Amino acid sequence: PIVTSQLPPPVVVTQPPPPPPQAAERILIEAEDEMESSIRPLSERPSRNTKEIRPAWRPPYSGTGNWYLAVGGEFLRYQFNVNRGGTYYVWVRDYVDRFQPKGVRRISVEFDGRPYGAFSEVDIPAPGDKGAFGWHRIGNGVNLTTGTHAMKVTKEATTAGAAILDAFYLTTDPNDRPAEK
Repeated sequence: PIVTSQLPPPVVVTQPPPPPPQAAERILIEAEDEMESSIRPLSERPSRNTKEIRPAWRPPYSGTGNWYLAVGGEFLRYQFNVNRGGTYYVWVRDYVDRFQPKGVRRISVEFDGRPYGAFSEVDIPAPGDKGAFGWHRIGNGVNLTTGTHAMKVTKEATTAGAAILDAFYLTTDPNDRPAEK
């Protein structure tokens, strides 16, 4: 007798293709769109400026204006929604001029009541008398779940220079950079 052995056909295992990369989540918050502010009475402030809407004396700003926090402890609180949880990288667009030393405009930031850190103003050239607004990334990212969150921004101390805040940008892409005005 002739014996032949037949091998079963080879089994081919295929993996489904990987899902396409998800687009970065991006959240832009204009400084003038706060849900709450705590500003000292005018008699206790070195400047009358507070929320500046369409300030012609400022360099180009995002949105309709900016906030001027002059006294340590003054704060702004924002509420925003996150559509997809993850690590969000935080950017601030704030002001610098040639008249104040670096670091006098420091702010502290917290998310949902948890401290995120304290940060100096943007470090860019500010020629001329108007100064400049610019973006800078702060911290190493914050983990946010899907849903509603709060961000609080506080002027760290009373100094010669106010914290002048224009906008905030949160993104899940560590390489993303907000566009300049």
